Amino acid sequence: EAFAIGCLTALLFNLRPNNIGFAAAYLLLAAWRDRRAPFALLRCLGLVSGGFAAVCVALYTPLIHWGAFGDFVAAAFGLGVRYASVSTIGARLTCLATCTATLLFSPLGIATAGAAIVSVRRAFPRGRHREILVLCGLWLSIEMVSSTASGYSWSHYYLLCLPPVATICAVFTAAILEGGATRTSRMVGWSLVASFSIIMLAQHSARLKQARRQPDQLSIPLGLVRRHSRPAEAVFTWGPVPRSLWLNQNHPPATPDFHGTGYSNPALYRPLANKVIDKLERTPP
Repeated sequence: EAFAIGCLTALLFNLRPNNIGFAAAYLLLAAWRDRRAPFALLRCLGLVSGGFAAVCVALYTPLIHWGAFGDFVAAAFGLGVRYASVSTIGARLTCLATCTATLLFSPLGIATAGAAIVSVRRAFPRGRHREILVLCGLWLSIEMVSSTASGYSWSHYYLLCLPPVATICAVFTAAILEGGATRTSRMVGWSLVASFSIIMLAQHSARLKQARRQPDQLSIPLGLVRRHSRPAEAVFTWGPVPRSLWLNQNHPPATPDFHGTGYSNPALYRPLANKVIDKLERTPP
């Protein structure tokens, strides 16, 4: 278990450094559980570290062989550090409030709150369920804080908060079922399911209506590319243009280093600008 968690943590960490919420929560719980058994705690730390190191070696070896390890470190870690370096305490607190509100008023948050209320009244989780609940509480807290590092309230930053919330909902639901289902708990359960379904359908319907109202934003740039270039010619774009522009037209981007995040953060924009200009001068699109 500990070795597998180390492997998973290495994959998540190399994808995005602040994706380590579950591992941090697991180690905190292990430290508390094994506080009187230091050798068991050291064994757990060793297994997690071993799994982490094994995956990192497997990932980094081909990058080093191809001479791309420096670029990987700069893209995976360097850009992220600069991206978060300009955020303020106020911006992070605003993001934390946004994350809390987003989770509380989401269908999953409403279902979790309802299950928790019924569970507290009927049968609060015990034993293994209580340990899982503590783990998920720590996990959720760490994910909520880490999601505010950049100071930006992009909704996809909160995706890693969903697994612990879903698990908490499942634990409370299991406690209700194991405690014996009464007429009231069944009514509450079906009400939660119906509310969850109605809210999800309403949100999906609203998104579809919004998507239909918006014009095709790619039609104009695609038309310009067709008229003024030939297949396989590099095309320079200014702005966060979707990758489909290149995939559909068989045109490589003239400056792949300048991706969408560069436009929203000056800490990334300035270092990348010189690199982009230099590449444009050497290989004009």
